[in-house]
Amino acid sequence: MKDHNAKPISNATKKILLSLADTAGSIFESGMRSYRVRPYLTIPRAEIAHDRRRFEEQGERRKLRELEKQKLIELKFEGNKILYRLTDAGYESALKTEIFTTEAMLPEGEVCIVVFDVPEDIRRVRSSFRELLKKSDFRMIQKSVWEGERDVIFQLRDLIKLIKAEDYILVYRALAIR
Repeated sequence: MKDHNAKPISNATKKILLSLADTAGSIFESGMRSYRVRPYLTIPRAEIAHDRRRFEEQGERRKLRELEKQKLIELKFEGNKILYRLTDAGYESALKTEIFTTEAMLPEGEVCIVVFDVPEDIRRVRSSFRELLKKSDFRMIQKSVWEGERDVIFQLRDLIKLIKAEDYILVYRALAIR
């Protein structure tokens, strides 16, 4: 997971990052997103040149370059096209942003349960994941058992796969009996 001291991303940049994630990385397979498949997002150069004023007014070019400098996206030129693709770090950042910002709630009476037992030698992953849950309005039931009402199950599963923590972190959708 990313370092807590990393430079914060502006709201406009988050919007572009999420747009790239949504456009280039949101491929649904059996109700789950495939975190491995992130094709390039194609932007024809002519379209950029034609709409250059809007592109520059909104600062999109600068924001895309900022994302590239932070190694959150890759840039590639192919003929008259500019291709952008999220890197693993970019996809991780987009997933975390999606988890923080989603307003979708699980149906009444359902909760998302996260259970983890991360080994001491990768303590940073545990601390970072716990911080993510706190920021995402999850409640600690026990030290490593958290409950939330947001519908972020698939994003959490993708993030867990991306950080290679499937052996240590489990996510469940459950009925809350109270």
